[in-house]
Amino acid sequence: MAQLVASIKKSFFKNSANNYAVFLAKVSNDDFDWEETEITLTGEIADLKIGESYEFSGKLTIHPKYGKQFNVFDYQSVLPDDNDGLIDFLSSDLFEGVGRKTAEKIVDNFGGESLDTIVDKPDQLKTLGLKKKQIANMRAVLLSNQEKTKAIARSGQYGLSQSLIERLFDQFGSDFTNLLSENPYQLIGQVDGFTFQDAQQIARFNNFNHQEDQIDGAVIFSLLTAAQESGDTYLSKDQLVKNVSELLESGPEFFDQEILTEIESLQRKGQLFISDSRVSLAEYYRLEESVIDDLKRVSKNKQRSFTGKLQLSNKSLLDDKQKKAVESVFKNQITILTGGPGTGKTTVIKTVIQQWERAAEKSNSENKFKQTKKLVLLAAPTGRAAARITEVTGRQAVTIHHLLGATSDGYFDFDENNQLQAGLIVIDEMSMVDLQLFQHFLRAVPNGCRLLLVGDKDQLPSVGAGQILTDLILSDQFKTIELQINHRQTKGSGIDLLSQDLKRGIVDQKMFENGNDISFFSLEEYQLEQGISRILSAAMRFGIKKEDLQIITPTNRLVELLNQLARPYLIDRDIRIDDLSTAFLAGDRVMQQENNPEKGVNNGDIGYVIATQLSGPLRSRFISVDFLGNTVMYKENEINQLRLSYASTVHKSQGSEFRNVIFVLTSTFNNFVTRNLVYTGVTRAEKSLILIGSQRAFTDAINNPTPLRQTNLVKLLNGVDRPVALATKKEANESPGYVLSKELIENNQIDPMIGMNGIKPGDFIK
Repeated sequence: MAQLVASIKKSFFKNSANNYAVFLAKVSNDDFDWEETEITLTGEIADLKIGESYEFSGKLTIHPKYGKQFNVFDYQSVLPDDNDGLIDFLSSDLFEGVGRKTAEKIVDNFGGESLDTIVDKPDQLKTLGLKKKQIANMRAVLLSNQEKTKAIARSGQYGLSQSLIERLFDQFGSDFTNLLSENPYQLIGQVDGFTFQDAQQIARFNNFNHQEDQIDGAVIFSLLTAAQESGDTYLSKDQLVKNVSELLESGPEFFDQEILTEIESLQRKGQLFISDSRVSLAEYYRLEESVIDDLKRVSKNKQRSFTGKLQLSNKSLLDDKQKKAVESVFKNQITILTGGPGTGKTTVIKTVIQQWERAAEKSNSENKFKQTKKLVLLAAPTGRAAARITEVTGRQAVTIHHLLGATSDGYFDFDENNQLQAGLIVIDEMSMVDLQLFQHFLRAVPNGCRLLLVGDKDQLPSVGAGQILTDLILSDQFKTIELQINHRQTKGSGIDLLSQDLKRGIVDQKMFENGNDISFFSLEEYQLEQGISRILSAAMRFGIKKEDLQIITPTNRLVELLNQLARPYLIDRDIRIDDLSTAFLAGDRVMQQENNPEKGVNNGDIGYVIATQLSGPLRSRFISVDFLGNTVMYKENEINQLRLSYASTVHKSQGSEFRNVIFVLTSTFNNFVTRNLVYTGVTRAEKSLILIGSQRAFTDAINNPTPLRQTNLVKLLNGVDRPVALATKKEANESPGYVLSKELIENNQIDPMIGMNGIKPGDFIK
């Protein structure tokens, strides 16, 4: 295996989902005769820090497009040992208040002894004119790094990845090595990415043979995995025992009794909640209980309605269901509004606001209501969704995180002790809201405040645990109106008809034929480079605007390739670009990858790069991005928060709409692609939709409905378990809107005994 020592100069790409990254590094030493001064690093190395030096193990590879690269298998921090490396290190963002000139001054005077001088003889730096605070900060960082280096060296024997060791150190300091020795299973659930397999590896190395601790770790890990990967907030005892047995690699029923004993032990310790046969992690069960308590509180503390009748004339553009939705907001504390794209959900929101403000203005002269009860707050999970509400309603909408005053350390300014001031709060795109965020939101809702919760129940559920919108509908505890008339698409629109078919699980071969607003291209993954080029060239010739076209695909696996293929055509600049190897260029469309309250941007926000400076001293490098008029500057160590967004995953596009969408689904995708995922991707398109990929892949996905998640909310709201159709409860004499099928019965969406009430076996005997 080849060895390399290098300092990190620049980040080209990072994927937070799988930790894969591409960096440019300055070579200090190697054992494979590398003649150049710089090298490209690839691998699961997203935690590398600009300016720091590392020792890498891996192999030299040749990429067909990007040339020679060093594929990293493992790495560890090292201190630089040459003058240039020392200058880069001391002028990096690790050392606050130290610029490149100061770093050069230190290295020019003390050379290779610079770091030792800072730690052991800091007074000597005073002769260089450095301030006491500068010297103290540098010494503190180096001492911390020494402690970190020693801890990492002690834990290197376990074979853990460098990124995981970094997270362990950040969480527990150097004490994490003692925790690993005492009981590695106790850290499961304490640090992101620390798996049961990691704990097993450490336990084997240390000859740690405590069966109870091992089973406890497997139980916690199974429940965490269910929540993080499937969105389930509980597993049945049978499911949990099966999963734990598989983790222990034991035969069927071999450890069943021991596992059940430990489950009960963890319950007594308060780490688990068990209700009937459902087993939940305490943190998730408490979140669900908190949601129920606040839902009941908001429903119970009713606000007296504004006086006077609603002014909804017969000439209004609202259909009957839309009118009922508006009326419900004034009659009920909580109203749920669901429906597909174009059915007029945002129109209802706009009308509700207008009617609320009109009623508030009328009541103002009567002086019957506090001013705060007249306020309307609007929010959505993503910035783009909030911007869309603002555009349609003319009223300011913000992200839910912004509404709650989210801070960079994960806390919220608004909670049960400092609640929001409003008479009505509207939340759009509720299908994207997970259990934890909804719990934070409800705690901040004041007594008497009314809620209008809006979303499409047929879209993908939230990325985080739970299925809030679906559960609230299934509970049948809140007034729910489902809009079904599509006002956006013209009658017979291919996109509209396809979305209706997708909701019912129908595969119509017409979707694979070219129509007015839908086109299909049969392509496999190896044909994408040529296919995307031809399609985008044609789109530009037909006058489609660059900003109106978005490529969507199910997972991150293809996003990077599609971004690079689309970039030459969709970058927002007119001059020809010959070199696209630079990570970001002025005119690039980019997406924010994490919430950043300090910068006022959120995960999923899309903007355009307006200026870049990615060469020169580390501290002078930056990217400036325009997010819908909000200009944000990213320093070198913050650039990994961005990625190109000519293409995005379905999850990242959720909450956004685009005039023209290219949806890519090739046969290389596995069976995890579901009907709801395809439906969510397809319904992002307003005007035209291009489907690229395999007919079989689309057909298999449509025939693969997303199963309901296992959550406790419906049971907690109703007090009993009962199978409920996923579709909204129909009003009297209303057509059910679906066709009885074996599939709907198997998915518990239709009672198999439908229409059989009162019928006996003898009734079938002639």
